[in-house]
Amino acid sequence: MRKMKRELEEEEACKERKAEEEKKGPKARKNAKKEEKKEEEKKEEKKEEKKEEKKEEEKKEEKKEEKAPKARKNVKKEEKKEEKKEEEKKEEEKAPKARKNTKKEEKAPKARKNTKKEEEKKEEKKEEEKKEEKKEEKKDEEEEIEVEEMEYEGVKYLRSVKGIVYDIETSEEIGRWDGKRVIAE
Repeated sequence: MRKMKRELEEEEACKERKAEEEKKGPKARKNAKKEEKKEEEKKEEKKEEKKEEKKEEEKKEEKKEEKAPKARKNVKKEEKKEEKKEEEKKEEEKAPKARKNTKKEEKAPKARKNTKKEEEKKEEKKEEEKKEEKKEEKKDEEEEIEVEEMEYEGVKYLRSVKGIVYDIETSEEIGRWDGKRVIAE
């Protein structure tokens, strides 16, 4: 009985929408379609612009990373991962099709509902795994230190603002810079 009432209500709503569209006339419908197309084109252009901006940012970051120690590189990689995850979430939120299908899913047989529940469980598991990975990465993560490249006695080193000297290849602490020379510790 409930299904029949819902179906009748939906049919009546459709009839009302059609009647309203007929009252507006064909010009109004065409204008509405044109506006929708324009909006979609604008959205696509914005997406493309964002992608281009991200590519440019990534190129700039790669240039910076070439000079930075490994600790800094690890932090940059994690930031990129987080940005990608945030983008995926935003795209999922923007998906209008998923929202429109909810009315049809209410009428769907139980088998479809079960698959939906299974998918939700899988997504929850994936999210939990991602959280665990983040925790592990944070443990492994080294502290980001701002450094500059220097040369002493023909050997290149990295020097922090605090005067700590690091090996350029391994990023291991070697000693301190006293202004004239490296003091090993």
